[in-house]
Order: sequence, then structure tokens, then C-alpha cells
Amino acid sequence: WDSIDMDFMNLNQTAHGGREFGFIGARMRQQHAVVTGHWQDKEAHTRIGAWMRQAVSKQDTRQLKVCRFGDNMREVAVTDGDKVAAQIKFGFSVNTWAVGDLVQVVNSIGDGDINALIDEYESSYTLTPATQIHGDKRQNVREAARIELGMKRFLEQGGFHAFTTT
Repeated sequence: WDSIDMDFMNLNQTAHGGREFGFIGARMRQQHAVVTGHWQDKEAHTRIGAWMRQAVSKQDTRQLKVCRFGDNMREVAVTDGDKVAAQIKFGFSVNTWAVGDLVQVVNSIGDGDINALIDEYESSYTLTPATQIHGDKRQNVREAARIELGMKRFLEQGGFHAFTTT
């Protein structure tokens, strides 16, 4: 037992486990990907990274909840047949919300929150003179910040991950 290099064994244990895992997955007809190469190889890292991004995207899609502003009724198969079919097949939902629902949330955003977001804009971007503090377009920046914050709050409160409009 003293002559067994356990570090080497642990590092190379997929000689059996990898084959077993692959065989079982194939017999169960599970979707899978195979990446070969040394664990420190840049090409192996690239391929594993691509697979990981795809796996995360697929999992996110299964739970995706999309808000569609302005349209017809929600969850009605007669008018929303394609959306209902997509929800069944892909697992995500795209439901309609009235623009007025969004407007209520946008209008509830306070000046303090708006000012904080504008401060962030000013520290991240170079604003044109017209959009700076005494510029004639400053109100446009304030309104854009109010809409951004309202939309973000609406989406967070509804558990949405994305939105679209009609």
C-alpha cells in the first residue's frame, strides 16, 4: 500500500469513472457533451467554457419569465396559442402587462433614487452640455432615469428576467 501514489490515482481516476459515467448517460439517452484534453490545456478550457455557458443558458431558459408590455390577454390559448405552445415546449412564459401597470410603478420612483442614478450616469459617462445640470435637456435625463428605475422595479417585483414590447 505504501507504494501506491494516491495523488496520481485521484488525478487519473476517470480511467474508469469517466467511462462508466459516459456509458450510463448514453444508455439513459441523456444529452451530454464530451470534452477531451488535459485539464490545464487552453483548448480544453475553451471547450468546457463554451459548454458551461450553453448549460447555464439552457437552465435559465427553462425558468425564463418574460414581460410583454401592451398586448392582448394573458394565458389564453385561443389568442396566445403560440405563446402557450412555447411555454409547454421550452418552459418559459411570455405574458402581457398593460403599459398603465408600468406607468404606475414609474410614477412611484422618488427623486432621491433618480438623483442617485443620475450621479451614476455622470460618473460613468460624459454628458453633453445640454444634459448637464443647467442644460435645457436635463429633464430628459431625469425622465429616462425614472423610467429605467421604474422598469427595473416592475421586472424585479414580477420576477421577470426580460421584457419586450408590441
